[in-house]
Amino acid sequence: MKQSRFNQTDHHLDNVDRTIGENPPSIDKETILLIAEAFAREGKKEEMSYLSVINIIVKEVQRIDKENPTGPDEETDPRIVKLLDLGTKLMLEIDPMVRENARNNPKALAEWDDIMQGIYEENKSDA
Repeated sequence: MKQSRFNQTDHHLDNVDRTIGENPPSIDKETILLIAEAFAREGKKEEMSYLSVINIIVKEVQRIDKENPTGPDEETDPRIVKLLDLGTKLMLEIDPMVRENARNNPKALAEWDDIMQGIYEENKSDA
């Protein structure tokens, strides 16, 4: 029997809570609901991880931007701002774990450093 969209979203809300609940960055319920609905839309069945949430954030930002594009002089959709903020917080959370796992792989560590350098610079300029 197929779950209703509401039940699927509810299931994914539980997964989001379990995934980011142990060490939650400050995140509002609207953003959690956006992520849970995106997982339901994708038909995701697996347990969520930080990386799966980050991947969903990227897809959801692209979806929202496609539905509601804004120009460079226009204010960004507040849902996108919240999702990007959460994505940044999650990336900062997983940074030490990724560095530990990549410590013996200089190429992977260099690629990760490039990614994180932009995040740290952006985070510093927002402070």
